[in-house]
Amino acid sequence: MLLPSHNEGLPIAILEAMSAGLAVISTTVGGIPEAIPDTRSGLLIEPGDKDALSDAIEKFITDNAQLAEAARLSRERYDSAYSSAANVKIIKDVLAKLLNNELSASR
Repeated sequence: MLLPSHNEGLPIAILEAMSAGLAVISTTVGGIPEAIPDTRSGLLIEPGDKDALSDAIEKFITDNAQLAEAARLSRERYDSAYSSAANVKIIKDVLAKLLNNELSASR
């Protein structure tokens, strides 16, 4: 998946690509570097850097092993940080912490 954005928050298109197990090439804007934190799980370039974009595309086209590894790690990253199961766990943890604080305060 290629999204060479100049301005983004955290694009749903990238999360959808990750959930589908696709390798992502994008830019270092907004929340994208948080979603793709290292070069093993995707490739990020500076916005507007056409040479870096060309190099990133060429890396995935010519290195099937790197492409497959990035796709696998992209899906793992989605599952651990952005899936509904991950979000439910985060919400449960926050609620449990709030409940524990409330119970402690009422004693």
